[in-house]
Amino acid sequence: MTWSLGLLGDLMWMRLPETRPFLAQRIARAVEDAIDQRRELWLLVGDIVTGALWRPVMCPTLDDYPRTRDRVAAQLRVVREAYLADHPDQDATRYMLMHYVLYNLQEPEYRRIVEEVDPELASLMDSVMGS
Repeated sequence: MTWSLGLLGDLMWMRLPETRPFLAQRIARAVEDAIDQRRELWLLVGDIVTGALWRPVMCPTLDDYPRTRDRVAAQLRVVREAYLADHPDQDATRYMLMHYVLYNLQEPEYRRIVEEVDPELASLMDSVMGS
C-alpha cells in the first residue's frame, strides 16, 4: 500500500522540507487516532493547511521576507499549483487554501510580497477572492 498525503501534502513533503516536521506530527496523530478509534487511516487537508503550512511555516517565512525570498517563492508556488491542480480532493483543497491561505495573503504586508514574488498567484487571488 502506498500512502499519500494527498496532492497538497505530497507537494509540501517533496518541495517544502520545512513543512516535514509539522507533517510528521500530523501523520503521527492520524496513526494514533486510527488505532485508538479502530478506523482507517486518513489525514484531512484541513489539518495539513492549518497545522503544517500556514501558521507554522508560511507566516514566519513571510514575516522574515526578503531574507527568505527563495522559500517564500517555493511556498507560494506550491499553494498556486495545488489550488489549480485537478485531483480527487480538489474541492476540499481549494476551500482550505482559499479560507486559510489566500484569505490571509490578502493582508497588505503579505499581498505586496505575493505581487512581487508570484504575480500568477496574485492574479489567481484576484479572480477567486474578488479583490
